[in-house]
Amino acid sequence: MSESKLVLWDNSPLIQSITNDISSLKYVEYIHAPENISLSKIYNRIIQENEDYDYMIILDQDSSFSGDYLEKLNRATIKHPYINLFLPLIKSGQTIVSPGDYQIFKGRYWKKERFGIMNAKHILAINSGMAINFNYLKNIYKGYDERLRFYGTDTSFMLEYTKENDFLFVIDCIFQHKSALLDRDEDINMQIFRLNNLFSAWRIIHEYKVFNLILIHIYILISTFKLVIKYRNIKYFKLLNIYL
Repeated sequence: MSESKLVLWDNSPLIQSITNDISSLKYVEYIHAPENISLSKIYNRIIQENEDYDYMIILDQDSSFSGDYLEKLNRATIKHPYINLFLPLIKSGQTIVSPGDYQIFKGRYWKKERFGIMNAKHILAINSGMAINFNYLKNIYKGYDERLRFYGTDTSFMLEYTKENDFLFVIDCIFQHKSALLDRDEDINMQIFRLNNLFSAWRIIHEYKVFNLILIHIYILISTFKLVIKYRNIKYFKLLNIYL
């Protein structure tokens, strides 16, 4: 671990003061990018600008986890060197939000905790906590689709991963994650922004699957009317702007 590199990507408006004791790692890089670059471009840049690492671990500010995560991850990678993707179990409150089952064009939450080696087919996961074999990223994976800004980067990655890999590993470690999509107390304009980003991502990911696109359009229409009726707010009709 001492030879690992920590990259802190900060998209906040003001540059932050980083102290020397933020990490015991030898290599720490702080990047301030207030222009809010898309996740796909950030991940591609990290992959392109680095060499000779074993894994890329993705973490974000909305996740919290216990101190034994890296120890459990290290044990799992040593025991299963042929597996290219390791995931924690992620919960928002008591809801398991990652991994989940992939059904046609979207994910479905697991009802029960599962750990260990799993068939990678039909499994989705969110970015935070992913540990991805760096050789796979550099030499096999074609790179993140830079049309995807935030939502969809993880779904797109998982669908590509299953084309070249049969298995993944879920570590016996639970992250707590604040899921913005489950937060109905958030400002309605931000809710609409997030949902529009999600719906647009689905259309990009499934652009060559006509049946999936038909189902996505039906889902968007039904979801929009349900939100308008449930919250009695016609602002949700802005979700249909993606058709304009």
